[in-house]
Amino acid sequence: MSDYQTLLLDISDGVATLTLNRPDARNAMSRAMNLALQQQLAAAEFDPAVKCIVMTGAGKGFCAGGDVKGVVCVEGPLPPGCMQTVWRDDARFVSTYWKQLSGKWVYSTFDWGVRDKDGYYFILGRTDDVINVAGHRLGTREIEESISSHPAVAEVAVVGVADQLKGQVPMAFAVVKDPSQLATSAQRDSLAREVIATVSKELGAIANPSQVHFVTQLPKTRSGKVLRRSIQAIAEGRDPGDLTTLDDPSGLEQVKQAINPD
Repeated sequence: MSDYQTLLLDISDGVATLTLNRPDARNAMSRAMNLALQQQLAAAEFDPAVKCIVMTGAGKGFCAGGDVKGVVCVEGPLPPGCMQTVWRDDARFVSTYWKQLSGKWVYSTFDWGVRDKDGYYFILGRTDDVINVAGHRLGTREIEESISSHPAVAEVAVVGVADQLKGQVPMAFAVVKDPSQLATSAQRDSLAREVIATVSKELGAIANPSQVHFVTQLPKTRSGKVLRRSIQAIAEGRDPGDLTTLDDPSGLEQVKQAINPD
C-alpha cells in the first residue's frame, strides 16, 4: 500500500465527489481532517474556483471586507496538483499546514498578504519575513517597496532587529542610484530622513526604519538572492552563519562597516 494520502475529486454531471484513495490513513488526525473536508465539500454548492481568505495575525479568525492584512489561506479541499502529505508523516502535514477555524479546514500558504477593497490579493512576503514592532505585524517586503519608491533608491533590504522596548524594529540597507548624493555626512543624513519620511507617509510612523544605512552593494548569493538572515545576524551582533553561497564578501563587509563604523 502506498505511503501517500491522496484526495480524489470526481466531477460528473455537475456533482462533485471527494474520496480518499487510501482508506487506511496513517493516523486518526489525517482521517478526521479528510472526513471533515469531504463533509465541507458535500455541504456546499460546488465551486471550482480556489477560495482564498485572510487569517488574522493571531490565527484565531478571518478578516472580512477589503483592505485587510494577514496570512493568506486557501479553503479546503485543495485543487488537484497541490501537495497532499509529507513523506511518511501525515500528522506533520496536517499540523503544519492546516488549521480549523470557524468550523472549516483551511490551508496556510505562509504568505503574508493584503486583500484590497475589490477582492484582489497582494503578496507582501513570507510570514518568516514578518516582524513584530510594538505589537504591530509588518512585512519587511512592504517596507522595502515603500523605500524603493524613493527616486534616489536603486535597491534596498530591510530586516527586523531585536529591540528591548518594541520587540523588533526595522533597519534598512539601501543602494542609491547616484553615489555622489552621499558625498558628505550631511547629504547622507538628509537622504535618510527623506527615506524615513517616505515610509511614514505610505505605511505610517510605526513602519519607520530605526536606521537607514547606505551601501554600494548588498550581500547576495551567486543566484542573486539577498542574504537577509546574515544581515539581520550582523545587525544583532550574532554570527552571520553559513556563507558558502556568498557571491562577493565585500557586500557583507559594507554592512558590518555601516553598523559599526569605528
